[in-house]
Amino acid sequence: MEHPWIIIFILVWTLPWKGVALWRAARNGHFRWFWALILINSLAILDIIYILFFNNPNVEEKPNQDEVRQARMQRYREQQSKKRALEEQVQQQEVSMRQPSSIAISRKRPTII
Repeated sequence: MEHPWIIIFILVWTLPWKGVALWRAARNGHFRWFWALILINSLAILDIIYILFFNNPNVEEKPNQDEVRQARMQRYREQQSKKRALEEQVQQQEVSMRQPSSIAISRKRPTII
């Protein structure tokens, strides 16, 4: 080891590139790239290629988080409105079952003169 500074330079050069590339590959869901970046040590050449050319996820594959939240809220509101409608129907049926009709009431009461 006549020149240990070369190893230090290589580590200082490759670790940040590898860290950023691995982090972005994991965030984007590119698991094949993630494993390739871990297994292949190319002095950060493969890492730089990934960061510059393959980093951007497809917009179609990854929907915006706001859109996902809005869709979930819309489904929740629809479920709540359906639930309220069913509860109102049940209440109306219970009320109609409790109130006897006027014909049934008149038949049950004897007429006293």
